[in-house]
Amino acid sequence: MRSNESFYTSVNGSADGVKIVQKPQEIFYNPSKDLETIYCEHNDSTHFYMYWYKQGSKKDMQLLVFSSAPESEAIEPPFDKSKYSTQRPVVTKISYLGFLELFDMASMCCANYEAYFGAGTKLTVLDPQKEIRGPVVEVLPPSEAELCKKKKKDNVTLLCVAKNFYPDHVYVSWEIDNDVKREKTKDVPIEKDGNYIISSRLRVPKKDWKSGKKFTCIVYYYNGTGYEPFQDRQISPSVLPVGFTLQRALTAKLAYAIFVAKSFFYGFFILILVKKRVSVLTHDH
Repeated sequence: MRSNESFYTSVNGSADGVKIVQKPQEIFYNPSKDLETIYCEHNDSTHFYMYWYKQGSKKDMQLLVFSSAPESEAIEPPFDKSKYSTQRPVVTKISYLGFLELFDMASMCCANYEAYFGAGTKLTVLDPQKEIRGPVVEVLPPSEAELCKKKKKDNVTLLCVAKNFYPDHVYVSWEIDNDVKREKTKDVPIEKDGNYIISSRLRVPKKDWKSGKKFTCIVYYYNGTGYEPFQDRQISPSVLPVGFTLQRALTAKLAYAIFVAKSFFYGFFILILVKKRVSVLTHDH
């Protein structure tokens, strides 16, 4: 079950370059844990006012907490003070504590007239019947149709598929020879049979695919404490191991030999049947 509301913090200030750090980035709902704390910190001690905002499913913003100074915090109406709490020990730090069942949140941040927002915290309420597990990743090479095109400037497509993971907190990146090609794609997962699947395509010049490079797809999956990489790669045909190429050649020769042998024995069997038939007809006459 996906959350549909968000929480934001803001700090008051007019100076540029304020850095907002918010932790954690992600929260999984655990039925055995009713409360969760989110932290927000900024790097400018001249920013006195800090706020927490709640964003609903319709993207409307509601002021939840207002703080004008350390040890001075207030839960704003219509929110129930018994359901939320906040602490601000110093000018640059503020925390928020609330019941997870009331969170339904996606993010948080810190500002006043000019707002400076953090990256946010996303809450996912997990289905207790489902197992938390990372993806199975596979990279598929370009199709034969693309590779057979005669134009030298044609691009070819590699496809990365990650499947059977839950929940859907993932993002995809691509590397070519260990150099980042696409740091974070815009691909999003979709639900399928109770789990999630995500696919990503990488278009590269055909000459790059044929030049012996390694193409790696990395799917970063949030496991509850941090992002864990799952990956697969495709190697251009020109750098396939010699043993692998030789094995493919031997396999092809063996298959051809088996085919010829089967054809021979089948022909021999037909010849025997024909001779027997001819012999029977001759004997009858």
